[in-house]
Amino acid sequence: MTYKNLTRLAKTRRIVLGSASPRRVELLRETGIDFRQQISDFEEHNNDGGKPFELAQKLAEEKAHRPQQRLKRAKVARRGRL
Repeated sequence: MTYKNLTRLAKTRRIVLGSASPRRVELLRETGIDFRQQISDFEEHNNDGGKPFELAQKLAEEKAHRPQQRLKRAKVARRGRL
């Protein structure tokens, strides 16, 4: 199976998987793309009773935001030591 958009993205960006799912790791490895797994500590919840698609989108964005914040803090820390 080919993943043209993901392959193109991986040429210009570092791919970070924020999931602990073994299946997602397996699927990403099958692409042959280098990636880093950084598991998010975000806990999913459904308190607003919204539409399923909107909830899935909101949870994905919130879950993705956690590893991104840690990466930014790490970059700032590294720069601070220079």
